[in-house]
Amino acid sequence: MAEQQAAVPAGIAFTPFEDRLDVVERGALLAEQLGLSFVSVAEATGLAAPIALAQLAWRTERVGLMTGVLSVWSRTPATLALTAAHLQQLSGGRFVLGLGASTAPIAAGFHGQPWQSPLGRLRDTCVAVRALLRGERLPAAPGGARPLRMSSPPATPVPIAVAGVTEPGIRLAGALADQWLPFLLPAPALEAGRHLISEAATQAGRAARATVTACIPLALGPDHASAARLAASWLVSYTTKMGPVYPRVLREHGYHREIDALLEANPAPELGWGDAFLGCELFDPVS
Repeated sequence: MAEQQAAVPAGIAFTPFEDRLDVVERGALLAEQLGLSFVSVAEATGLAAPIALAQLAWRTERVGLMTGVLSVWSRTPATLALTAAHLQQLSGGRFVLGLGASTAPIAAGFHGQPWQSPLGRLRDTCVAVRALLRGERLPAAPGGARPLRMSSPPATPVPIAVAGVTEPGIRLAGALADQWLPFLLPAPALEAGRHLISEAATQAGRAARATVTACIPLALGPDHASAARLAASWLVSYTTKMGPVYPRVLREHGYHREIDALLEANPAPELGWGDAFLGCELFDPVS
């Protein structure tokens, strides 16, 4: 059993609540020292994840680096492709580009973009970024403009990871991505997600199957009480400040009483964007 567990690559992921670059850097150095497989940095309203990862690329030598995740509303496909190519070069081929449809509060309230057809936006962005990273022309350009290509596509292919918690989002990951990034989903939903990914890949004519990067959120504190307070505040923030997707999905998976009890006991989230949280993720290839 111990040998099987050791064979599963594991990493550490920083949620968007952690915006202290020194903490992220210390965590990345520790991850490399401990032999973990990757470090993932999220982006919302605090750290610019690509810049943080560029610094980590200089400070580390082996551990993988991932954006976990970048909002597709925050940058054009060309900017995402240029960023990914440069991070792949800086890291010596250790970078994974994680993308997500984000939420209405972040897309509209921070990036000033209407959160319309988020799945379509995610799909179009993945297709365009993949094409550009391959050295191909942008799939389409508005106004009859001639689509262009990157002048220096990366020598090492950049894997694309897609975050998704709904069935359409999971299917999109299966059709287009190299990795699926589920978040706040119970274990049975991960197995169901495997089947959705396999079906979507078959329908898309893909021989390869996306791997599953299952996230196990952790709240770290000096004692049980403080860690519990942080965990409650963190989950309340996801169920009240991040739009309707997360609370709806949690309730659909049977957590009605838990969510109601959590919100009743914590009516005013104490968590600020600067508080620190870590999320551990485990790579688990889809068979």
